[in-house]
Amino acid sequence: MMLQSSNPLSRPLLIGEVLDTGFRLFRASLLRSLPLSAALVIAAQWPTFYDTLHGSLSEPLLHKGAVWWLVYLIAAGFGAWMAGAILMRQSMRAADTLRLRELLLTTLVRVPGAIGVTLVVSALLIAPVLIALTGLLPPIVMILLAVVSLWLCGRLALAVPIYWCERTSAATALRSSFALVRGRFWRLLAIAVVAFAVVLVFFFMLALLSAVVAPLVGLTDIAVIGALQAVVAVLVGAVAAPLATALSIIVLQDFRRRQADGASVRR
Repeated sequence: MMLQSSNPLSRPLLIGEVLDTGFRLFRASLLRSLPLSAALVIAAQWPTFYDTLHGSLSEPLLHKGAVWWLVYLIAAGFGAWMAGAILMRQSMRAADTLRLRELLLTTLVRVPGAIGVTLVVSALLIAPVLIALTGLLPPIVMILLAVVSLWLCGRLALAVPIYWCERTSAATALRSSFALVRGRFWRLLAIAVVAFAVVLVFFFMLALLSAVVAPLVGLTDIAVIGALQAVVAVLVGAVAAPLATALSIIVLQDFRRRQADGASVRR
């Protein structure tokens, strides 16, 4: 049974229940999400494909040409489109599910706002790295700025699922996430760490299995093994994307329930 992210849960969930409910939503929506997630993962490889064709894989990022950046921006926009379609598809009840064409047209017009939200959150995430690379500030100041950036990133972490699932504006999604995560930052961090650890173990075992199976079935050519590992990487990414979106939807539901309960207590 599909869940609807716009409606709060009947009660707050424990961390284990968040993960369990997220995995159930993931299983229920996987087959319908796979075409979208596969397209997302392949699009993410477009800049690498371009570098491979032009022999510029080792070229520093700052030395990339205008065409590379154009390819990168197209890939980013397409990826945001597919991610939004996955989130909206997973958050709809089965009876309300749009056909693929309708879903893509509905999400396409919202891609610019999604890119804006993603840029804000991503900028805060990479800010500590950029601050450290400059080396222009005293260490204590760099540490403080890094902590503030990561804290702000955590407060805005739910902006993307809010933007897509609740169909708000980009500015409203950012404000809503900032308010929603208030007092729940450490809970969000704990859920993210536990989910990442579980998923990492699973995908590590899958990658290890592909590395072991290749020699056993007689694949000794390095190029063939590399191609096999690339295919496995795409499959892993295609599965990981809807899993991540499903978990984000359940976290959003859980936090909405807690927010509603808190408002009731204050009244």
